[in-house]
Amino acid sequence: MPDAAHVEKLKEGVDSWNLWRYENPRIKPDLVQADLRGVNLAGADLTYADLYNARLDPDGSRPTNLAGARLHRATLTFANLTRADLSGAALTEADLGRANLHGADLQEADLDWADLTEANLFLLQGQDADFHAANLIRADLRRAVLTGANLTEARFVETNLEGADLSGCHVYGSSVWKVNLQGATQTDLVVTPGDETRVTVDDLALAQLVYLLLDNERVSNFIDAVSSRAVLILGAFSPPERKEILDAVKRELRTRNYAPILFDFEGPESQDLTTTVTTLARLSRFVLVDLTTPRSAPYEISSFARDVQVPIRPLLQVGDRGFGMVKDLQRSYDWVLDTHHYENLEHLMTTFDEEVVAPAEAKARDLRSRLHA
Repeated sequence: MPDAAHVEKLKEGVDSWNLWRYENPRIKPDLVQADLRGVNLAGADLTYADLYNARLDPDGSRPTNLAGARLHRATLTFANLTRADLSGAALTEADLGRANLHGADLQEADLDWADLTEANLFLLQGQDADFHAANLIRADLRRAVLTGANLTEARFVETNLEGADLSGCHVYGSSVWKVNLQGATQTDLVVTPGDETRVTVDDLALAQLVYLLLDNERVSNFIDAVSSRAVLILGAFSPPERKEILDAVKRELRTRNYAPILFDFEGPESQDLTTTVTTLARLSRFVLVDLTTPRSAPYEISSFARDVQVPIRPLLQVGDRGFGMVKDLQRSYDWVLDTHHYENLEHLMTTFDEEVVAPAEAKARDLRSRLHA
């Protein structure tokens, strides 16, 4: 429940409220679950206010007015701000997780480092708003208008941007993963920081790659990492003892300055599984495959062994049956190395350099010399 005195003070009007805030700077307003419907909050100083689950939705006559309000670090989790006027509001570091901002006006608002996880931003008006480093994970931004907005370093993970207008947005450093961009307008996205020559693209997902390609030093490091350090580890994460062995292999590779990529054979079935494994294999210096337990292992190896000339070192714990299919691959392709049999985790670690890494490295050098011959 809210602090009744705080609610009454806010209802006295913005001027009275702001004077009270000025005279009592250390008080953090407690407006949890407060019913503020119909209260004019335009220009109100709500810095550090806790508005968790507060009733800020329209009273039927007009939307909530928070235009120009100061809401720095305010808690607005689950708040109903449907059609609210937040234009020019300061929402830096505010918590808007799961808040309902359906149709809200956030034009020129400052949401620097704001948390908008799973927020409803459907039909949002966010022209020229500042979303720098904002968390927009799983947010609903369908048909939102974000033209000219600053999305620098913002996080878009499983975000729904279907039909959104991103024209002219600044997207330098944005993180974009599994985003729905169907029907979105993505013209003139600025991928470079403000102090560099302006470069634009017309695809949000492409923006990350384009800037990476422009950054020669990072590209050089990336190519070096991929060509000489990446090692793909294939195996099963269950039962637990299998995961323990794979994790140990990963740690050993790290100590040798490799960049291990661990892939679970027994993960969710997907039509893209073969494509994913093949792509990762192409990026790797060599591949380590623990054939102990996983039923699908030989099939996944065969899916890329024929087409990707990368050293493949099978591993098998003593007592577990081998696969005839793997033996066929070893006879057909010299980059599929002999299987290394290990007794237990300790034995695998003591033989790791001589029996696992050394043969794989030797074959990697051999394949590269053939390529450049």
